[in-house]
Amino acid sequence: MQGGYALPVNTGSCLLAKVSKKSCEEFNRKIFALLDLVKTFEYKYQVLDPLRLTKDADYVTLGPIALLSMLQHAYGQLIATQDWPAVAHHLPKSNNLTATPNI
Repeated sequence: MQGGYALPVNTGSCLLAKVSKKSCEEFNRKIFALLDLVKTFEYKYQVLDPLRLTKDADYVTLGPIALLSMLQHAYGQLIATQDWPAVAHHLPKSNNLTATPNI
């Protein structure tokens, strides 16, 4: 696959943009900081041959595979320390009442 095929240049930034709208502000801040680095990296190769992107020294840390690893690591840390809002100890109380039909 590495022979003649190259992913689109903006694969990493598209991936980060999709996961940047989560309920955890800390996670979103990390993603946006990483997105700044990735966008700058991708702009260098926007009009060049996409295959040259894989030869860059920063591809090891800012390429799509590395970004997936970073996302998994950041998410895992937040889950392990229970800082993710979806992993709450107490569920919020709802105000749903059972409706009784008026017959």
